[in-house]
Amino acid sequence: MKSGLAKVLHPLSGRPMLSYVIDTLLLCGLNSIYVVIGYQAERVRQVFDNPNLTMVLQESQRGTGHAVKCCAEVMAAFDGPVIILCGDVPLLEQATLQSFYRHYLETSAVLSVMTVQVDNPSGYGRIIKNDHGSVSAIIEHKDATPDQLCVKEINTGIYLVDSRLLFRLVNELKDDNKAREYYLTDIVGLASSRGLRVTAFCVEDSSEVMGINTREDLAKAESYLNLKRLHK
Repeated sequence: MKSGLAKVLHPLSGRPMLSYVIDTLLLCGLNSIYVVIGYQAERVRQVFDNPNLTMVLQESQRGTGHAVKCCAEVMAAFDGPVIILCGDVPLLEQATLQSFYRHYLETSAVLSVMTVQVDNPSGYGRIIKNDHGSVSAIIEHKDATPDQLCVKEINTGIYLVDSRLLFRLVNELKDDNKAREYYLTDIVGLASSRGLRVTAFCVEDSSEVMGINTREDLAKAESYLNLKRLHK
């Protein structure tokens, strides 16, 4: 973002970006929400002083898999499905999230990934499926082969997964990749290698799952929200 402000605190239509993600979860009736914080952690705590939120500190940012692993202790007593969202994907609708959950239940999956088809998948993790249509892996762009780079179905970074399985798998993650990070995406391959069912839930509107990485992205999200208000 080329800014001194933490990305999730950047204003979107006058409100911090992260507030949209939290509000969507609350609208879905979820009141046990864990927010993994790192950069400007105390500032994020101050802005989101809410009894429904539990802040979990990730002292060193070593990837998305490491971020989830930081929640293992505080969530040790929980047994059930966990939804993992991204703080920089603020446009996801309540109805889409509820449809994702129904898909997870109806497909009897232990792990479901929210995906989207895009014309230009450059920079995103590719969804790799087996002959039966189940997801066998998510391959990051920088690690993908030329054939895998041709895949246009991409990972949104949004997951539904059984809690007990989740924390077993994140404990097995390795950082043997070009970024030397623990990728949460690798849990898909780990689950698939055990013969467990991993499904993809493909959303129709790519704008809903757009990640905010630049000021240009922020401006596009602002336009999207304004257009929604006009339609209403």
